[in-house]
Amino acid sequence: MSDDYVIKPRKASDLYPILTFQLFDSGKIVVTPSVQAHLDREGVSPDPYVERHTHGDWGDVSAKDAEMNLLAVLLAGRPFSSYLIAGKRVWVITELDCTFTTLMSPEEY
Repeated sequence: MSDDYVIKPRKASDLYPILTFQLFDSGKIVVTPSVQAHLDREGVSPDPYVERHTHGDWGDVSAKDAEMNLLAVLLAGRPFSSYLIAGKRVWVITELDCTFTTLMSPEEY
């Protein structure tokens, strides 16, 4: 087979299409104080990132992490997303029972 016909994904989101429907409920949204201060300072809402997360756009994760997220959704695990929001890395993690989703910096994990 020629390489002309091989699709070479550049990032995890190229492997797993972003869905137009919600995969799971976010539950209550919890934002750590340091992330909330950053969002307030930059005038950014967490809502679009939570929506991306619950629709399967995991942000800047590896292909393996994207695969693990899909398994987490199917098997009641903890989906994890990572976004660069106004220059700061923010993780979005939904708990097993979907009662809450936390936005935190990697240093707070």
